[in-house]
Amino acid sequence: MGICKGDTLQVSSSFLRILLLYKKKNKDFSFQNFLKFLKKFIGNEGTILLPAFNWDFCKKIPFDANKTLSQTGALSNYALKDKEFVRTKNPIYSFLVYGKNSNYIKSLKHFSCFNTNSPFGYLLENNGKILFIDVDYKKALTLVHVAEEEVNVEYRYFKLFSGKIKKNNLFNNSTYKMFVRDISDKRNTKISTKLDDLLKKKNAISKQSIDGINFTVINSKVCYEIMKNDLINNRKIVNFF
Repeated sequence: MGICKGDTLQVSSSFLRILLLYKKKNKDFSFQNFLKFLKKFIGNEGTILLPAFNWDFCKKIPFDANKTLSQTGALSNYALKDKEFVRTKNPIYSFLVYGKNSNYIKSLKHFSCFNTNSPFGYLLENNGKILFIDVDYKKALTLVHVAEEEVNVEYRYFKLFSGKIKKNNLFNNSTYKMFVRDISDKRNTKISTKLDDLLKKKNAISKQSIDGINFTVINSKVCYEIMKNDLINNRKIVNFF
């Protein structure tokens, strides 16, 4: 699917149907073995990013990078126990990162959830790929919010969130900002299926299905530029409705 050693790779996943498939075959699925395989496949020069997003900080619940669970899948919660993964700073949109530049990515300030001084920006700058495992990529593509912030779309605004973050065994007050929509507005960001065709034309998407489980790989930079240009010009791919 175009993933190579040395790549920067984000993995967004849902393992529910995979676990059910293994159970049906009387087999046990091992997250440990899956992560071990990913590490070996990417190699020492590569980087793996797992979304470990958690929105509890917005509700004033303290954030502990070592203990606060991810709300974006079982894989990231398993990686939370893996000492070779480090967690980035943002208490809302954090990533668990493994590989060559993990400490650099961890050091990024990432004050604004969707700006490019973040793991999102690192992914784009390094022509990173995103692997979606049994997830419709158009419904799990957080990069669209990075594009919305870059363009400064009129239907979102910056909101500050303050709370406590654990550092050096102490909880300190911290503030982060997010480019949010008005929650009283029932509309939300939607991505058109037309994006598939544009990515295909640029050889920036690959899809496979194995035992009914869907896998998609996209080029983050190409996808981001398509969405950003669309938001600026005609909004036929990304819209708010």
